[in-house]
Amino acid sequence: MNGYASKSGANHARQQSKGSRSANGTSNPETEELSQDQLQLFASENADLLKHYEDQLDQIAQAERSILDISELHSQLHANLEVQSEHIQQLVEDSYLTSENLGKGNQELKRASERRSTAAAVFWGTVGFCSFLVVWDLVF
Repeated sequence: MNGYASKSGANHARQQSKGSRSANGTSNPETEELSQDQLQLFASENADLLKHYEDQLDQIAQAERSILDISELHSQLHANLEVQSEHIQQLVEDSYLTSENLGKGNQELKRASERRSTAAAVFWGTVGFCSFLVVWDLVF
């Protein structure tokens, strides 16, 4: 039975109980008592209303749990985003340092390639001396 039908049934039962009053407005105690059908109708209506309100309470509790879960997930997301933001900031700083270090390294390589190294001079001197010795050995 839906809530609207049970309300109209209860109103009908109330009207019947009001109709049992005497013409002078006084009520007869015997007629004020509700009939068994009316009591069953009220009990049924009360049970329906109780079930309806319990269902609503369950829905509200489920909504509350969902909201709490969403709030917890939001907090975790916020914390994770904060950590990621810090990591991204560190990566940006590292990329600037890497660019700076690459520039300095390229300058060092350019300077090193422009000047004559001692090792190269010793190598070519040794090659020349060994060649001289080989030629000297062949000639004499």
